[in-house]
This record gives sequence, C-alpha cells and structure tokens, in this order.
Amino acid sequence: TPAAVVDLATYEKSKQISLDIFSDTEKITYYFGTLENALNYHVNVLEWVNKNGTESQIFTVKNYVLGLYSFLSMDEKIIEVAKDLLTSPNIEEEPSIVGIMYSLKEVYRRNEQFEDLLKVLPMYHQYSKKYGYIYMGEHSVFGDIAYVHYSLKNYDKAIKAYKRFAQDMEDGGDYFQKSSVLNNIGLCFYQAKKKDSANYYYDEALQLIYLKILTPKVKNEYAEHFVNVIKSNKAEILLDEGKLDVSLPFFIKQLSSGKKFSENNIIISSYYNIGRIAYLKNKPKTALRYVDSALGILKNYKDVKNKKKILNLKAKSYLHLNEYQKANRSFEIYQKYTDSLDAVRAQKNYMIDVVKHETNQKENALLISEEQLKSKEKENFYQKLGLFIFAFIVLGLLFIYSSMKKGHAVIASQKKEVDKALEEKEILLKEIHHRIKNNLQVVSSLLHVHSIKIQNKDFEELLNQSQRQIHSMSLVHEMLYQKENVAMVPMQNYLNELCTHLLSTFSNKKVCSEINTSNISLSIDFANPIGLIVSELVANSLKHAFKGGKGVIKIELSKEGDTYTFLFKDNGKGIYPEKKSTSTIQFGKRLISLLAEEMNADLQEYNDQGLTYVFVFKDKIKKQ
Repeated sequence: TPAAVVDLATYEKSKQISLDIFSDTEKITYYFGTLENALNYHVNVLEWVNKNGTESQIFTVKNYVLGLYSFLSMDEKIIEVAKDLLTSPNIEEEPSIVGIMYSLKEVYRRNEQFEDLLKVLPMYHQYSKKYGYIYMGEHSVFGDIAYVHYSLKNYDKAIKAYKRFAQDMEDGGDYFQKSSVLNNIGLCFYQAKKKDSANYYYDEALQLIYLKILTPKVKNEYAEHFVNVIKSNKAEILLDEGKLDVSLPFFIKQLSSGKKFSENNIIISSYYNIGRIAYLKNKPKTALRYVDSALGILKNYKDVKNKKKILNLKAKSYLHLNEYQKANRSFEIYQKYTDSLDAVRAQKNYMIDVVKHETNQKENALLISEEQLKSKEKENFYQKLGLFIFAFIVLGLLFIYSSMKKGHAVIASQKKEVDKALEEKEILLKEIHHRIKNNLQVVSSLLHVHSIKIQNKDFEELLNQSQRQIHSMSLVHEMLYQKENVAMVPMQNYLNELCTHLLSTFSNKKVCSEINTSNISLSIDFANPIGLIVSELVANSLKHAFKGGKGVIKIELSKEGDTYTFLFKDNGKGIYPEKKSTSTIQFGKRLISLLAEEMNADLQEYNDQGLTYVFVFKDKIKKQ
C-alpha cells in the first residue's frame, strides 16, 4: 500500500495512482488490495492538500474521495462531499459537475428521497447536455421522471413518461436502452396488477434484443444477462400463479448472470424469489439460507423495497420451523424497519403539505395587495372631489383596513392551528390503520403455520376460513392507510384485490370474477361486513358451485338516492336444499345473516341460473 502523503512528490504520485484506478478500477487491487485501503489513502491525501495544496488540487482530490465513497455506497459521506464540491468557485464551468450531481442523484434515488431528487434532476440534465457528458441510461429526463412516479406508485404517469423515454431512445437508435425501458413499462403494468399488459411489454423488450442486439453474428454477454432479467420478470407472474417449479430455473439463471456482472439489485431479487419458492414448497430452512445471503449483501447496499420483503419472509420461515423466539425477533426487526420508513414518508408528506399551505398564504397576500392597489386608485379619483372628502375616505379606508388586517391575522392563525391539528390527526389515523393491518397479517401467518400441521380436515378448513376473513379485514386497513381519505374505502379496488386473492387460493379452479361498483366508496362500517360476506360467498362458490371447476362470479354495487344495492351471483348449481347442507354451509349462512343485520340490510337469497344474494341497505352512521 502506498505511504500516507507527507510531501508534494508523494502527492504527485497519488494523483497518478488516482488517474490509473479511476480509468481501470481493477487496478485498485493492484495498488491497494481493497477499496477501504484506497479510501484511507485518499483521505490522507485530502488531509495533506487541505493544508498545503491549491484550490484546484483540493477540488481534484475531493473528487477522487467522492468516487471511492460511491464505490462503497457510503451515502451520508457522498451527500456531504458532493454538496461541498458544488460550493466550489466556478463549479458550473467544471465538466466534472455532471459526475458530482450524478453521485448525488443516485443517493437520493437509492434512499427514495424524492423531494431532493426532483430538485437535482433539472440541473443534472442541464449540465449533462451542456458538457455532452452522459452516463449509461441517462439520455433523457423522462427516465428519471418515470422512476419517481414508479416509486410513488403513480403507475399511469410512470408508463406515460417511460413511453416518452422509449421514443427518445428509438429516435437516437439506442435499441438496447429502449429494450430496458420497455421492460420497465412491463414492471409498471405488473405492479398495477395488469399482468397481460406486463407480459406484452416484456415480450416486446425480448424481441427487440433478439432483433437488434443478439444477432447470430453478434455475441453480447451483458445483453444475454439482461435477457435473463426480463425472463425472470415474466417468471414472477408464473410464481404468483403458483407455478413454482416452472419459474425456479429462471431465477437461478438470473442469479448466476447477476453475480457475473456484480449487479447487487439483481442478486438480491433472485435470492428473495428463490427463497420465496423454497418457503412455498415447505422448505423453510432452504428459504432462510437464501434470505440470509440477500441480507448479507444488503449490509452494504440499500434496496428499501426488497429489504422489507426479505425481512418478512425471514420471520415467516422461522414461524414455519416453530422457532417462535427467532420469529418474534425477526418480526420486530421487520416492524421497526417498516415503521421507520413510514414515519420518514409521513413526515416528508407533512412537510410538502406545509410548503403548499405557505404558498397558498403568499398567493392570498398577493391578492390582498392587489385589492389595496385598487383602493388607492379609487382614492385618487375621490381626491379630485375635494380635500375634505379625500381625508374622510382615507381615514375610513385606514380604519377598515386595520380591522380587516387584524381579523385576517386572527383567522390565518386559527386556520394554521386547525390545519396542523388535521394533519397530525390524519397521520395518526394512518398509523393506526397501518398497525392494525400489520397485526392482522401476523395473526394470519400464525394461522397459516398451524393449518399446515392440522390433520383434521374440518379444523383445517376452519383455520383457512379464518385466514380469508382476516385478509379481507386487513385489506380494508391497508387501503385506508394508502389513501389520502382515511375515512372511505374505494370498493372497486378493494373487491378487485380481495377476489384476486381468494381466486388465487383455489388455483385448480378456472373461475373468473366480474366486478362493478360504479366507483362507490364506503365507510369501514360497511366495507368490512361486505368484505367478509364476499370472502364467505366466493369461498363457498369455489368449493361447491361449479362443475368441472369453471364458472363466473359476478359482484355489483349500485346506489339510488341514499339506498345501496349489493348483489352477489354465480352461474353454478344454485342453493343446496336444507337437508343436504353441510354444517359449514349452515355456519356460512348464519354468518352472512348476522353481517346483513349489522348493516341493517334487507337480505334476499334465491336461485337465478345459479346462487344469488341481494343486500339492500342505507348509508347511515350507526348509533353507538
């Protein structure tokens, strides 16, 4: 390892070393052995030049140190050094400003600091264009805009931005980057639960690579690796459908090529999906091996979304092994990590709203100023009528203005306090819904573990039924937590997700659902009972109604005046005669009757080319 810098000659030698290693990073091993040794050496260089060097030398060495911090993903240090460099004299005339802002942008991206990211993006792209210094995949501002919307789950806006990005790549002839953007559009559709559209764009990305990149005469190892990534994205859809053995080879292949190119995000995702398959195949020990491998990488690499999923899988795997102490500890780590992220997001959302509120206040002040200007123009007009009238009007206006100013000040102060109280109340309500949802998920996981060990089919079915009911209630709280309006549940989204989950638990049935709620939202007092009713009726239809496992379930919610009509219908064999009804069916009927009574709903049950239930109720607040 080169010695610490103690004189100018050694500094000049360090500068040559830095030029060598940053033009060929494999030389880091030759000079230093490890990145950490390289960092320590350059920190010593920086200490020397801060005392003895010129401004230009200090700037150069800080850039080298920033590069090593970036290699090591030391995010806090990256932000500190990058911001320091951006205060350097004449920084806007330095082409290296592009690299500095790129490092800062990537830190904000990794840590989901979207407010800071959106501030950096315009300047980053401005200087990239100015100096013609463009990083891979950074050709268009639409790519960064799409990423922010994707991370904020604004999938429609993300898709729109990605399509603009794809067109830019098409115009520039960059077909490999265009295939990457098409893959990202597929990911947006997948997250929006539009799997057919996701597969369409995945296939478009693959076709473009095969046509333009991987021709019979051209071999491109990275393009082959990217093919594995796209195929693994398609495999996630297969995994969601329960096709474990079909999807597994794709993740194994992606893991191998991801390691070859040291792409940590791909490696982590592969470990998680392989571990998830092992867990679903009742191999929790194997799942834990892959989970721990992923967590080992995450010690030095930030991947917020995958870390949450991996911690949750680890806790469930310990539960499956009856290692309750380890399971509880893992759930605690998962909960603390999740709560800390939610708290940061909630605080950021609150601050954004505060900024918006202050902006509105400034706009109101501007309107008041305009009104004052108009008043002065009127004063000039009355001035022509005489000094006495002018003095009288001025005094009157001053009195009125003073009163209004005091009144506005009081109102503004009261409004600010009310707004602050409302914001705090909404944050607390969201936190309560979030914690209820998490606790219900823990209970559901415990029931799942116990159901695996139960030999009695009736008792196992009872546990499964309880899991379905818990999931329907958990989903209500999840939606209330995610929405701005914490009082109302959007029934279309809620019933779509609930039915998708229920149908996936009976993968041997070829049953589809048709749901139309006319974009109606209901309070939790009605959404919860309806969710439990749907859970019971869908499960009953899937188990008893359809011959050959095929059928259609239709759900409708309509409103006329203050009266709601909720309809559930399948095209199965219809209602069982009482003498043939099982105890489970009788219990289900009693449960549905009790839930209808809870909503004060009129209930009708009859055969109409299949089972039909109709509930008629009015949306009134219940008396406590």
